[in-house]
Amino acid sequence: DDLTLANLECSFSPSRLESDSEYAFCGDPKYVQSLVLGGVEAVTLSNNHTRDFGYDALTDTFEYLSNYGIDYFGAGINKEQAEDLVVKTVNGVKIGFAGCNYVYLPDDCAADEDHAGINMVYKMSDERTLAFLEKVKEYDTQCDVLIVFMHAGTEEVFEVNSYQKNLARALVDNGVDIVVGAHPHTLQPIEFYNGKPIFYSIGNLIF
Repeated sequence: DDLTLANLECSFSPSRLESDSEYAFCGDPKYVQSLVLGGVEAVTLSNNHTRDFGYDALTDTFEYLSNYGIDYFGAGINKEQAEDLVVKTVNGVKIGFAGCNYVYLPDDCAADEDHAGINMVYKMSDERTLAFLEKVKEYDTQCDVLIVFMHAGTEEVFEVNSYQKNLARALVDNGVDIVVGAHPHTLQPIEFYNGKPIFYSIGNLIF
């Protein structure tokens, strides 16, 4: 294929780290090779597990993905990088990617000016959500196709909740061409809104 993207819900770190999460996922950095061998070119880190092992594991993950040539988005060393756009040119088409997470996490998991984290969005009227939607408008002018990964919804259900729908449609209204949802671990409906596809939940690739 021309391009393979994935939602990566784990950290990679050479350290033996501790986590207080009920489900905590971390792997040896050498296993980033599995992404390379699987043809994955870029991953979203905007989800509720990339911070399971704290800042150290998160920044280790950035390092090892970069070492293996895997682009990442939806998280970063600060708020600007976490919100940032990654653009890849495929057959002359500029495709842009960004990611956001709306699954409850402690406040310090959100990237900020002075620390690493993920691109968190909150209720639709929240300043972080509105700021990201403004960023999306800018990104629409910087690529031919804009894809946003949206981590939201209720686990293990097949129904789309109102927040998923409101956020996904707001993303499209602000210029996103394709919205890709994850978190429920189930397949959920595909909607065409203003002619743009919204995949509310794509289920699991490998668990």
